[in-house]
Amino acid sequence: MAKTLVRVLLNTAIGVVLIYFWLKLVNLEEIKQTLVSFNPLILIPAILSLALASILKALRFKVLLSETADISFLRMVYLTFVSQLLSFTIPVRAGEVAKGVYLSTQYNLHFGKAVVWVFLDRFLDFWAALGLSLVLLLIIPTNLPQSLTIILLAGVIVASLITVLIVFRPAYFHRLSKFLSHLLIINLLKVKFLKLSFFIVDCFALLGGNFSRSFRLAILTVVASLFEGLCWYLIFAFYIPDVSVFKVWLGSMLTALTFLIPAAPGYVGSAEAAGLAVFSFGLGLSQSIVPAVTIIFHAVGLVFILSSGILGLFMLKFNLKLVWKRLLNRS
Repeated sequence: MAKTLVRVLLNTAIGVVLIYFWLKLVNLEEIKQTLVSFNPLILIPAILSLALASILKALRFKVLLSETADISFLRMVYLTFVSQLLSFTIPVRAGEVAKGVYLSTQYNLHFGKAVVWVFLDRFLDFWAALGLSLVLLLIIPTNLPQSLTIILLAGVIVASLITVLIVFRPAYFHRLSKFLSHLLIINLLKVKFLKLSFFIVDCFALLGGNFSRSFRLAILTVVASLFEGLCWYLIFAFYIPDVSVFKVWLGSMLTALTFLIPAAPGYVGSAEAAGLAVFSFGLGLSQSIVPAVTIIFHAVGLVFILSSGILGLFMLKFNLKLVWKRLLNRS
């Protein structure tokens, strides 16, 4: 319990620091005036776009598990809502653990095996954000350094090659992991390295199968990412009617990558800092508008995640004590 609480406190401290610097960079009076002029009717399609993104991710997870467990689509949607709620409020992988707990208790999947599926599902989001960011960076002028494009390109190439090789040659990477473990002097590090390596190999190996399944997973992932970006665009377009939808999509993908960094509960601080860094400093959008748009987007996400998450908890009769117990055991 102590380790889990320390992690939450450290994440919260990071959020406080980010809010402090964000306040130093923005004009609160300008933000207030910008927020007052906002048309609340825009929130309806914005929330719908987030809902569609979540539903598509639920469908993707169902496709991913189709050969392992027969889970109804509606239950998968509710489980996705619950996972998002817990990841949002308890940013110590609580959402991923919740999915693993539910699959192991309701469908008799081994918890470790269930976590592998969840990890793979999350990797698809990372792959889409990284890949789409690279594609958009190549066609959209930005203030971002050229080195970022090179880093993203290298990341996409390396991640894609490793994924393909692991999917088709998992035994090779098992042998490679064992060989590399001998380079580690401390036995504890060897054990941890092998455990992590085998876990990753087992995850990616699950992507093997027919082409149709893999294609559906890719399409669902990309379209879900675009719907998340559409929420940003709807809000930005109200203030900047001629803003490029592709530029906003790029910003959405880049901000999604920043959420890999530890964050405070509710992503307080990290969401605001990421929005300002990406959309203003990186993409050159108005620094008087971006902070307000980020706050609106954060508020839309909060309302959707809380309402849908509570609905999911009620419909699934989810026992959160099991999730907390697992989190403490993992600590």
